[in-house]
Order: sequence, then structure tokens, then C-alpha cells
Amino acid sequence: MVFYLRSMLFSSIPGQTPLAKKLKGNIQRGKIPHAQLFVGAEGSSALAMAIAYAQYAMCANPGDDSCGECPSCKQFTSLQHPDLHFAFPVAKTKDSSDKPTSEEFLASWRTLISDNPFPLYIEWLSHIGVENKQAQLSVYQAVKISQALQLKSYAGGMKVLILWMPEKLNTAAANKLLKLIEEPEGRTAILMVTHHEESVLGTIRSRCQVVNVPPSNSQALAQFLDSYNDSQVPSTLLATMAHGEPGQAFHLMKDAEWIKDDVTRFVKWVRASFQRKVDLMLEWSDSASGLGRERLKSFLHFSLDAFEQALTYNYGAHQDNPFQVADVDFKFDKFAPFVHSGNIVEIHEKINRAIYEIERNLNPKIVLLDLTFEVAKALNAKH
Repeated sequence: MVFYLRSMLFSSIPGQTPLAKKLKGNIQRGKIPHAQLFVGAEGSSALAMAIAYAQYAMCANPGDDSCGECPSCKQFTSLQHPDLHFAFPVAKTKDSSDKPTSEEFLASWRTLISDNPFPLYIEWLSHIGVENKQAQLSVYQAVKISQALQLKSYAGGMKVLILWMPEKLNTAAANKLLKLIEEPEGRTAILMVTHHEESVLGTIRSRCQVVNVPPSNSQALAQFLDSYNDSQVPSTLLATMAHGEPGQAFHLMKDAEWIKDDVTRFVKWVRASFQRKVDLMLEWSDSASGLGRERLKSFLHFSLDAFEQALTYNYGAHQDNPFQVADVDFKFDKFAPFVHSGNIVEIHEKINRAIYEIERNLNPKIVLLDLTFEVAKALNAKH
């Protein structure tokens, strides 16, 4: 299954017409901020919108959208415009240098984005074979960025840097980029795309104009998915399960076994928590701790979504069973009432704390066991 967009037009991104109109208006009025932070959930349209924005800004004949035919637009088709620069988190591989930067992975990046412009972080790690490593944007990457943006525009127009996941900038790299972000040389636009705004250093956030990229409405996303959906799951259900984020919907379509594993793991977790059986809680924590760091974080983010789905189901916001894609024996309608306004905040805080601790290399078995006891207490609390 390939989700291939031949040109990154605003019109090819589902459900973002109001935001596209606003961004085009900035360009048409010549008011392009020098540094912008596109904020969207993981799997959102944030990265695709940033690329479409850059293409429109550099198009020779823009109208209601990029023309798609000028030399600039044709170079965007393969993401190889000489004045378009990318930076994204990487990690050392057997084929990379000891101090890897994005430039070494550009071919892989272009392949991934051409096939799916809404990638999840873990899909990128899997794409370059570093699923169990922490990727980052290092100080060496910051040097490369500075060098690239100091050069004159190849085409005589503006230069654009799209930096994906600034939350992965280490402190030294961020400090090295501060002056560049505040006062870029010439006609330069720096577009950062984050999926975790709260994790972006404050010194970076304060220098950027924020562009919030909302989820697509379910109807627009479902219509978009119909062109690609070769799974047995209806596009309307995929759109609901994905919370309006196209990348999450694509992930559900192409990684059905992954999703089934997450659902099965989640069901075992909440059952052990409900029953408060210490042996089952220990067994679950021991099993889940064997996942790689990024895979475990992905499961915990899935769990956050699952609890949110239960809350909204409980209060009548939707009536779809988001777990039916996995075909497990789990009565979601019976589970949902146990997630309510009295415990959802605590559950979210505990899971987010666990994600934070795992990122900092705490023992995952201890982290998960502690989390399991906390979730058990929250689920069994009287409303």
C-alpha cells in the first residue's frame, strides 16, 4: 500500500482548507514570518502543510494553489529543490558516520515523505533501521543548517528550512541555532514542525510564530482515505480511530498486526488492573518492558488515545468501538464507564510521566509496574 502524493498541494491535504487559506494569505501579502512552528499531533497534517506552504511560497505562478507546473513545483515533486533544506532526527547506523546528520539520510527521507507525507516518528525510525535507538538533532546538525542557510539562494528567491521535530534538538544544538532563528540571513523562512510542543525548548518556541494544525474532520478524512484504503476496515471507522490524523489512519491500515498487538496488550493491562491481581500485573509489566524504548512509548501513546476514546464514548460523543479493528473479545461499552472526569486527568498524568521516565532510560519494568498500580487505583476509584 503506497500513499503517494505527486505534488504537495494544499488541495491534496484533507480537511485543511481554512488553514491553507490563512497561510496563502500571508504569502500573498508578503508577510511570511522568518520562523514558524507548525504544531500538530503525531500523524497530523503539520509536516505536509509546511511543505505545501513552502511550495506555494516558491511557486512561480501561484493561484488558488501552487501551479504544479513551474520548474520550482516540479523540483518539489521529488523534494529536491536546491533552496529547500530539511533537518530531522537521526541516529547512528552501520552505514552512517559516527556523528550522523540529516544529509546522510536525505534519500531515505525523500522516499518516506513521497510515499507518506504524514509519518509517525516510529515509522521514520523503522525506515532507517534504528527502532530501538533515540534519534536526535545534534550540534553537528546545527552546524550543517547554519552552513546551508548562509549560502545564497540558488534560484535567486527565498530559502526554506523545514525542521521536523525540534523537540529532538539537544540543548547545545538549540543554542547554536538561536541567533539564526531570530535573525536568518536574506529571504529565509524556517518552518519547524512539532508533535510535542511542550517538549520544544522555550527559547526556540519564543522565537517562532505558532501555526496550529487541527485534526481533519472525520468526513473529509474518510473521503481522502477511500482513495487508498485496501483494508477491511471502513474508512469512516479509520478516520474516527485516528482522531482525524491521516498518518494515524495510514498506520492503522498498513500495520494491522501492530495495532492488534497494542489492543491485545492494552486489554490485558486494564483487565489485570481491574482485577488488582498482583501476579497478573507483574506478568504484564515484565512482558511489556521487553519492548524497545520507542515501541513502548508508541504503545503508551496508543493507551492515552484509548482512554480518551473511552471517555468520549462514555459521554456519548461517539458510538464506534475503536477496538473492533483488532477483533478481540473486549466489551468496550462495558469498559468505557470506568473512564470519567474523575480519573481521566490522573490517568493521563501517570502515563505521560511514564513516557517521560522511559525517555530518560529509567528501568522500564519498574516504571510500568508503578504505572499499572496507579492505573488500577484510578480505574477502581468510585466516581
